[in-house]
Amino acid sequence: MKDTRNVLIVASTASMIKQFNLRNITLLKRLGYRVFVATNFAEPGTITAEMAQKLMTDLENHDVVTIQVDFGRASGTVKSNMICIAKLRKLFSDIAFDFVHVHSALASVLTRVAAVGKKQHIIYTIHGMQFFKGGSIKRWVAYFPVEWMLSGLTKLIITINQEDTGLVKKWFINSKTIEVPGVGIDYDRFSTSLKNKAQVLKKYGLSKDDVVFISVGELSDRKNHLPVISAINKLNNKHLKYFIVGIGPLKNEIQNYISENGLTDQVKLLGYRESDELNELLTISDFGVFPSKLEGLMTAGLEVMAAGIPLLYSDVRGISDYSEHLATGYNLNDVNESRLQKALEWAIETKDTPLYDGLSRNCKNVAKKYDKTLIDEKMLNIYENISGKAMVKE
Repeated sequence: MKDTRNVLIVASTASMIKQFNLRNITLLKRLGYRVFVATNFAEPGTITAEMAQKLMTDLENHDVVTIQVDFGRASGTVKSNMICIAKLRKLFSDIAFDFVHVHSALASVLTRVAAVGKKQHIIYTIHGMQFFKGGSIKRWVAYFPVEWMLSGLTKLIITINQEDTGLVKKWFINSKTIEVPGVGIDYDRFSTSLKNKAQVLKKYGLSKDDVVFISVGELSDRKNHLPVISAINKLNNKHLKYFIVGIGPLKNEIQNYISENGLTDQVKLLGYRESDELNELLTISDFGVFPSKLEGLMTAGLEVMAAGIPLLYSDVRGISDYSEHLATGYNLNDVNESRLQKALEWAIETKDTPLYDGLSRNCKNVAKKYDKTLIDEKMLNIYENISGKAMVKE
């Protein structure tokens, strides 16, 4: 017989739930938990409002309790943060949770503050620290003391990349730290395409002579798309095509740059795409481009690699964990226009060569190590150990 013990998952935006927590919710329900999800469905992050509404409906249809919390953007405001803390404290008073699993920096801070005196067991998954090796002193001064202090209120910290693991184990004062390499990917889905390449090329107005580059990620300063587009503009190679999958605050700025420089036939903003649509795009893509300034552990890069597609990538934590120069792609190091031009030219020359075939095989072999089944085993073990529960057979 199932019991009705409760667990709460908290994230700043609904997109964090959709992209990183749906399988966690499934695991918790299989363990017999009643799952509550507290997040901002009204300002959902990197998914659309319609997707957020559908997510809420789907969760509720699967007996997950949804709670709207108006987490602010970035660090929020004093007023909005106090409102969130008050709402979470009332929630902790009204409902006894076996534990709380929190994601994203702002939500983790406010949830742990709200939990003071409430005897809550907190798990915190760090999706990339706001401070990092080589980062600005300002970031370290602003974020490190807060994270260090609140780590003392945290039963378990889950890290997703090697740099953060080392930092947490060296400096933080939480009870325990476990590294789980991201949320995992559906390796079988991305490694095998059932699409006809010629048909997909025709659909997107491409020829077999084109070299197709793809980026997957929000249109933001952190993802750093504009230098790539600028480098493409300087190369003046009409067979070079660049697809960007994602939505975000820099959409208008990026689209204006594309239009003003006559690149509308070469660079396309494709918006948010579900996995099936992304898989179709990967059928015709030759290289992934990930010039990010900062990452946690980039799942999109692994999905691209699972399709056997080498990466042009920045040398930052969360990408460098699984990338190797001239083995799985091309290291951009400190991303700049000159380095990007050189990388793009290398990619064009490498396509349809034995070197490309070797890169493709290596990418698949690396990506397979991040398959979702392996990650789910780790998360199930964590949930069982923190709760002392065995799997409930359904």
